[in-house]
Amino acid sequence: MSQTKVEAPFVENNRPFRNKIINGDMSIAQRATAATTVGNSTVTTLDRIVTQHSSDGAWTGEQHAMSLTDINTTGQSFAYEANCTTADGTIGAAQYALVSQRIEGQFLQDLRYGTSNAKTITVSFWCKSNLTGTFSLYLYKLDTTGYYIPNEFSISSANTWEYKTVTITPTAGSTTLITSSGGVIDNNNGASLEVGIVLAMGSNYQGTNSTWTSSSHYTTSNQANFLSSTDNNFSFTGFQLEIGDAATDFEHLPFDVNLKRCQRYCEVLCDTRSAGTGTFSSGDSDESLGTVGVCHGTRYAYMPFRFSTAKRSNAPTLLISNDTNHFNLINTLTNDKFSTMTSSGVHSHSTAETYFDTGSTGNLTNGATGFVRSDVSGSKILVLDEL
Repeated sequence: MSQTKVEAPFVENNRPFRNKIINGDMSIAQRATAATTVGNSTVTTLDRIVTQHSSDGAWTGEQHAMSLTDINTTGQSFAYEANCTTADGTIGAAQYALVSQRIEGQFLQDLRYGTSNAKTITVSFWCKSNLTGTFSLYLYKLDTTGYYIPNEFSISSANTWEYKTVTITPTAGSTTLITSSGGVIDNNNGASLEVGIVLAMGSNYQGTNSTWTSSSHYTTSNQANFLSSTDNNFSFTGFQLEIGDAATDFEHLPFDVNLKRCQRYCEVLCDTRSAGTGTFSSGDSDESLGTVGVCHGTRYAYMPFRFSTAKRSNAPTLLISNDTNHFNLINTLTNDKFSTMTSSGVHSHSTAETYFDTGSTGNLTNGATGFVRSDVSGSKILVLDEL
């Protein structure tokens, strides 16, 4: 029986992890999925999606579950949705509203920025808004010398998913900034490149379309004002940044791989589903947070955590949501001896601990084990190492 070798079809740029954006499918939301009022330079809902906001208006961000019709159009199950909740009809010169993601320099060395062989990149995404007009996608290169480039895109049909691609050459606008020494991206774990979408922006940050500059230009004078009405909304998904002068199909990663990549920057260590009743013997095991420690003497206890994913740096932050006073120690020998969490600390890329002080010698049993319970539904202990 003869055999014939069949060559696999050629697919351009079909290498794994070609998308530099993490969580571009908007599937991971460890902090919250429901609408949350956004802040400046914070992540409030979807992982790796940072909101930058300074205006007289306000807006919320949430993880939006797509309908079958949406999935059929975009190929995505989730989107980031922004909704204006307080209008600002006149954006001041220094005011802004945008969503972004910062990328580590060690993930960008193949861009060859700072050399004559710097690569062209293409950003692609799906977006939808009731507000038609001109918006901007921008890049901000942070290392060495800071360089910016605004790139206009238009929403032409209200409340309709539209696919956008923006190709950015290293010499856009007949410039040589990126191909010269000032264009170098450091090979480390720091923030080196920011990519984002402008929702509203004052005149201080407006410049020439598709032109690299050392000025803080994120958009152009054509920018729409998402904050002009509380009727306004903006959604996007399928966010991808890749090397090349054309967009490829969105790179879908397995959920567990996507989660691990997000946990490099944020990991939920403990999460309560409902409020505890206060005693070990009550049987409300749903509220046990699953970390076990040892009582040191009869007053103090330590609860260690080992992260499932090593963090970006050796100095992440342990965040206690809903205040530390809502987390209590239960001593498993005496069942109902409580101690409010008094402090916490991080020791490395991979470990942290919480510390309890009962305030009175003799409350605990030396050497006994204990675990943590919260008396507030939805309380979380997170370790954060965002860029």
